[in-house]
Amino acid sequence: MPATIEEVPVPDIVSFQARVQTLGWMTNLGFITYGLVNGLIGTALPGIMQSFGLVTAQAGLLASIPSLGAVSSALLGGILYDRLDRRVLLIGTFTTLGITLILLGASPIFVIAILAAAGQGFIGGMLNSVLNAVLVTVYELKAGKFLARAHALYSLGALISPLYVGFIVGQGGSWRWSYFITAIPLLILAWFTTSRGAFPAGLPQQRLRWGEFHRLGRRSLLWILTLAMACGNGAMGAIAAWAVTYLHTDRNLFIQTAGVGLSLFFAGGFSGRLLTSKLVTIFSPPHLLVLDGLGSAAAVGVLLLAPHIGIAMAALYGVGLFGGGIYPLIMTYANHSFPPEVLGTTVGMIATGAGFGNLVLVWGIGVIAGVAGMGPALGWAGAAFFLTSLFIPLGAYLDKRR
Repeated sequence: MPATIEEVPVPDIVSFQARVQTLGWMTNLGFITYGLVNGLIGTALPGIMQSFGLVTAQAGLLASIPSLGAVSSALLGGILYDRLDRRVLLIGTFTTLGITLILLGASPIFVIAILAAAGQGFIGGMLNSVLNAVLVTVYELKAGKFLARAHALYSLGALISPLYVGFIVGQGGSWRWSYFITAIPLLILAWFTTSRGAFPAGLPQQRLRWGEFHRLGRRSLLWILTLAMACGNGAMGAIAAWAVTYLHTDRNLFIQTAGVGLSLFFAGGFSGRLLTSKLVTIFSPPHLLVLDGLGSAAAVGVLLLAPHIGIAMAALYGVGLFGGGIYPLIMTYANHSFPPEVLGTTVGMIATGAGFGNLVLVWGIGVIAGVAGMGPALGWAGAAFFLTSLFIPLGAYLDKRR
């Protein structure tokens, strides 16, 4: 890690090297693995539809139900981060998330798959809040750069998922094996976390006071950033869930080839987040967020209107390139704007918006696609990106007036 002792305030009871180890092994590997989990559904969805005989609205419900779980747990994860032993919290979330993947892969009927997907989202939402909060706690002085890098690793995991799901399906295997395989690194991380040396105690831990919670709720910027996250992250989730289906049904590509298109999208997200880790040290998060929102909206337009499949594939990369920076930039903006006493709760609140946006847009686009077709339905993802670019200056304006 490029940080130095002078750059990071470290309590006497915890060495700098131990905190770097915490970030490197737990947070970064956690982000990669969480990316693997969330990258599964897009390429697996056509096979899931065939296994259970689903229509697009039902498939959209299955794809979006993890977001419903995340909506209900992201804020809880942030609050628990401020109150509980973080090592125990990570062991529990890694283990339970792995179990839900195994249950989803083994589901004999659609109802069990829905319940397992809801559990996946609930635990995943908690894990996401905790990972983001740990990262900000460790690298608070340069949180923006390291948030972007960690989310780039998330994109790397999400990029790998469609490739091995597509490979498994292309070789005549079942989509179910991809869920079984992805559970393995989660269980390994849980086992690794049981070692106290892997996650040392002593990181700064603020106790949330209800008065602080009340004051936080009165900040209009928090609600605006939550809405912006809902739009931006929801649009990214919708592209991730439906891009393969769009390329397969509207562009007549084989599933394996369409999976490559989804990997390009995640590759764009990976590149965008690495680029964001550099740009955030030069430009302010609000300015970069406006650029990312507008760029993503334009790329969605190119994806839907491109006359050649090569241009459409390049547009998917462009959506990821611009949209990939939205999540870490909003978290960085919040870290700069709110006190450390409410760090976990702030992260949890904004992460709740991310899950809510996924829930509404992924499911809603599936419903619209059943009526108007997948192409027109994906246009709503472009509209959501555009709204993100509008919410950011609005939030900054309202916060200055308070």
